[in-house]
Amino acid sequence: MNFDNVKDILKYLVPIMSISVIADAVRFNLLQQLRVLGDLNTSTGVSICGLFLGVVMADLLRFKTSMGIYGVATGITSGIALAGASLMYRWCHRIQAEKIKEITESPLPQSSFSFSSCTATLFNRCRTNTSESRKSDDVLEPLSTNNIALAS
Repeated sequence: MNFDNVKDILKYLVPIMSISVIADAVRFNLLQQLRVLGDLNTSTGVSICGLFLGVVMADLLRFKTSMGIYGVATGITSGIALAGASLMYRWCHRIQAEKIKEITESPLPQSSFSFSSCTATLFNRCRTNTSESRKSDDVLEPLSTNNIALAS
């Protein structure tokens, strides 16, 4: 592949992927804001479905059309943009004053499982075991020539 061929490919690929990067940043920020607004599971599902549709669209455009690498970029960008647009719709309905008042007055949802508590427990146990082994090391007597002579 020569430089002119790469230059021709990038002439169209870079703008498509630039749109994809910007749309993904918007999607990610909307997803984080929706989580704060109490929309944890549905917003995550919408985002994953949009990304999955983007991968399927990329596959179809790559192999079922003559678009090649441009089809892959277009499919991924379309999926990310679709997820971002769906999250924007949900965000616009959640950001209204009545909804925010309702969210702030309602109690926090209690989750039965939290990954963060599992990792905190794991690392706490690791730290506890390490500190216990240090305590047992402090109890051991340092080796001296008298102890070695008695052992033999």
